[in-house]
Amino acid sequence: MGQETKRSSYTTEQEQEFYLFLKEETRLLKQWIKNQHFKNSPQICGYEAEGWIINEKALPAPCSDKLLENISDPHITPELSKFNFEINGNPFHLNKSLAENLEQDFQFFINKCSDAAIQQNNRVMFIGIYPDLTQVPFGMKQIYPRNRYYAINDRINSLRKKSINVKIQGRETFLIDTTNIIHEAQTTSLQIHLQVHFSQAKDFYNASLIASPIMSALCANSPYVFGKELWEESRIPLFDRVISLDVKQGERDISRVGLGHGFVHECVSELFEHNLLHPILLPEIKKEGKNKLQHLLLHNGTIWRWNRPIIGFDEKSQPHFRIEHRVPSSGPTSVDMQANILFFIGLVHFIQKHIAGKKLQISFQELENDFYLACRLGFSTKIEWLDEKVYTIHELLYQKLIPAVWEELNQLDLQSPRANYLINDVIKNRVVSLQNGSAWQKAYVRKFGKDFDKLIQDYWDKQNKNIPVHEWSV
Repeated sequence: MGQETKRSSYTTEQEQEFYLFLKEETRLLKQWIKNQHFKNSPQICGYEAEGWIINEKALPAPCSDKLLENISDPHITPELSKFNFEINGNPFHLNKSLAENLEQDFQFFINKCSDAAIQQNNRVMFIGIYPDLTQVPFGMKQIYPRNRYYAINDRINSLRKKSINVKIQGRETFLIDTTNIIHEAQTTSLQIHLQVHFSQAKDFYNASLIASPIMSALCANSPYVFGKELWEESRIPLFDRVISLDVKQGERDISRVGLGHGFVHECVSELFEHNLLHPILLPEIKKEGKNKLQHLLLHNGTIWRWNRPIIGFDEKSQPHFRIEHRVPSSGPTSVDMQANILFFIGLVHFIQKHIAGKKLQISFQELENDFYLACRLGFSTKIEWLDEKVYTIHELLYQKLIPAVWEELNQLDLQSPRANYLINDVIKNRVVSLQNGSAWQKAYVRKFGKDFDKLIQDYWDKQNKNIPVHEWSV
């Protein structure tokens, strides 16, 4: 949920002052891009993996403060609730060693978190949503004590002026009336970062949008919320509705969470100009000067697009652009998450080549509909692809995209024995078997009933052995 703030409440005057800085920095960024202020930065990949802490009974344990204290590593950071934590992996250049680098990096940090949890008689686990939280207290008392979280919660409540009714209709119905954002903490994700050059930023960003329905179906791992069977990827609607804070753009309501306002037409500066439409949640005045874009970055971090545009700075204060792809669920295993990262990189490069310099044939509204349908139905979702033919996502992946992604990784010089295993074994067999994390959880419940304690125990055992999910038996 972003960088910590010094305050947990703000005045109207601070909000007005912040907006002036924000507007000026947005204008400055647009000018930088127009004047080609950015150097030709290399393509770099990074990731964030959000996890859960569970106790010996496989129930969530609200003790991330103690876990982080034991780990004492800036790569491992808090999340909204004390049940969760986040691994911020190292960034890597796109080269032949990428797959091996990801494997080593994941294993190093997961082992570090696991060792620290074991000292407390706990374990760490990676799953899109813990399937049944009815057995543990889950409210504002479990929020991680950071000014940022309290401020966002209070500000959203003050803007809504009433409780929010969250209803998700799937095979069953989840319904809750809440006045706080703690339920967002249920949704744990794998966030894939891809740094690209500004000259290609528009096409890569649009490619990430187009990839979103595919990635949702491929990586789904959250079919249950509070024991209710909902969507294949229930994280998406749950996060969307808990943090919901719509603004008007013409006749359309634009959510603070979602795919955004539309495709980028000319320049990615449009995304930051759109940010100005959203109310400010954290109007904390920064003193570093407008060239650091501190107000722009802080505000951008409180707008939860599923493909978030990010401006970063290197050690020489040189700005760069990267995309934070937030669609995939966390888990089911380290190897599955590594495969998801590599597949996404190949997929967006493949799509970018097909759309560069061309008018997009798909409308944003069609894409948005496809995305939410894919979250709901998964592999069986029918979508119209770039060749203007209709496929199920399962057919599209098997017939078109897996071979195309593998060829694209060859063009990028990313092929290696490890990369071959991740794409042509892990991803391909997940698609052939139609078994992602959500499919396995639902199959488990069909066989054993809603014994979620047993499900989590078996899930964790298989995750701990790092067996890719397509090989999981029920």
